[in-house]
Amino acid sequence: IFISFFGLILKILPASNIMVDLIFFPPEITPYFIGLTNKEFFCFFKNPIISLDHLKKLKSEFSDIPSYPINDNDVKVPAGWLIEKAGFKGLRLDNYGVHNKQALVLVNFGGASGQQISDLSKSIQEVIKKIFKIDLIAEVNII
Repeated sequence: IFISFFGLILKILPASNIMVDLIFFPPEITPYFIGLTNKEFFCFFKNPIISLDHLKKLKSEFSDIPSYPINDNDVKVPAGWLIEKAGFKGLRLDNYGVHNKQALVLVNFGGASGQQISDLSKSIQEVIKKIFKIDLIAEVNII
């Protein structure tokens, strides 16, 4: 499975300890990746933009939901908060899962396939849609 991320083309190695194999790494974005290990998979989801009306409905059930104004009618909601609130933060499914400190990061702990990571991301999207009525969009493009 190949994934595009910030202009990078990454390859998920299905039977390897290394989750991504860098094929193209533009120098202008090098600072964004310093400190990541070879098993982590960057931020997987975009912060969704929702209407103020939708936010009001959500606040009745989730009073602590953070939001940041985008314009007079819309706000941005942190995807990491949604994922954590849905119970995925720190979830480990055998040899892959969601980072225990950053809910936006999907992790291959060794030997997980690209399909497993893709399926996990789809499961997260489905649960977020069910709980919050928000479409969570992947930051990466699975090719």
